[in-house]
Amino acid sequence: MPWGIAIRHRRWVPGTGPGTTDVLMLRAVTVKSAGSWEPGAARDCVVLDFDARHRRRIVMHGEAGLDFLLDLPEAVALSDGDGLELEDGGLVAVKAAPERMLWATNWPHLGQGPERHGDEAGLLDLLLDWAPDDATRDRILTENPAALYGF
Repeated sequence: MPWGIAIRHRRWVPGTGPGTTDVLMLRAVTVKSAGSWEPGAARDCVVLDFDARHRRRIVMHGEAGLDFLLDLPEAVALSDGDGLELEDGGLVAVKAAPERMLWATNWPHLGQGPERHGDEAGLLDLLLDWAPDDATRDRILTENPAALYGF
């Protein structure tokens, strides 16, 4: 890519103090909602906890090493599956970190007849889809509730 084109698609981010240098950094300027883009097209992925998903402007570091500046016109609550569109057309996937996720249900449905019971097996299948690895499920089902409720 010729230098002139690269400059047009990037912005300077000033250094942070003595001995630092300015860095040429890509900017993410648009959010694509989950389901409106193909996740396989993502160049990188950022895993963000709840607080980090509500931002307007911050330097982000992708799992594969891509550093970029999130630079939106206003603060946006990012959701799992959203895509951050870079100025050069590339995409970065947003994944929700499992640190604060909990599993909850209203089982055993006290005071409700069988016709009002939900599909618990289907809900557990969704959990398996959302958290496919044992470590994440263990965090959601045991570690996070224990930390929240102090047991």
